[in-house]
Amino acid sequence: MEATYRERADYWEARWSVGNQKAPDKRIWRVTYGLIAVRPDETLISVSPLATIRHDLLRTLADIHEFALHHDLGSFADYFSRATECLESDTPFALVYHKDLSPDGLLPLKAAQLLAAANAAWVFGGMGSWNDLGFDGADQTRYESLSDALFTQLNTAIYAATNTSATNGA
Repeated sequence: MEATYRERADYWEARWSVGNQKAPDKRIWRVTYGLIAVRPDETLISVSPLATIRHDLLRTLADIHEFALHHDLGSFADYFSRATECLESDTPFALVYHKDLSPDGLLPLKAAQLLAAANAAWVFGGMGSWNDLGFDGADQTRYESLSDALFTQLNTAIYAATNTSATNGA
């Protein structure tokens, strides 16, 4: 993970371990991060304003939701609907499994909405995931285009949303 600041970039590596296997909430995994490198004078990555990212993500979510419904992929359509709900909610983390992605009050609402939406719409990776699907002809081309757009926009949303905590919501 990279954390960028005006004067440097820090690089962190995650280490996962099993915690209390009998935890009542079944959240047994523990993660710790170790600083592995620092690079001075890092140029900040240019990112669109949150409103632009939100607008683009809403459009892609609508398109990919329609595609999922057209192909009888209701469970995936549900993920995309939930992400759209997150972008409209005053309590977006209440709508997702990972409710603790950000401490209360750390992120401005628009950033929290984007981060929760990215969590809700993350359909990539693992067996039976969105990227395991395949279609014929033009449907495959549309699927690849929508998938690429969604993947890029979710990563952009995560980056932009989390970095608002360092830039006072700018």
